[in-house]
Amino acid sequence: MAKNSVIAGDYQKYNVLYQGGKVYLSEFNSWKPKTIYLAKDTVREYSVVNEDYNKTVGGVVGRAAVGAAILGPIGLLAGATAKNKGTYVVAITFKDGKQSLLEIDEKRYKALVTNCF
Repeated sequence: MAKNSVIAGDYQKYNVLYQGGKVYLSEFNSWKPKTIYLAKDTVREYSVVNEDYNKTVGGVVGRAAVGAAILGPIGLLAGATAKNKGTYVVAITFKDGKQSLLEIDEKRYKALVTNCF
């Protein structure tokens, strides 16, 4: 599971949050957190450093059992295909020259790409 946080560089004590199709950085422990939106106005460039896909074991077993109960051996095979959960490590260079390394899930990554286009 993705940490959804800044794991290195500037803004290291920030979470990567998602709300209303927007993705932004927000401080972990702050009474009045600073927010930095990740969009074409603030991000100069970004690149995926690493992309991992993990199959969820519980999901595989559950879908396989339901598939087998409904459709027999063919259902067992169809149910055994697991959904991929993406975790992305993304390097970001901000327009002010700061740099951060983020670990984010697929939803936040897609929002980042969309908002920086």
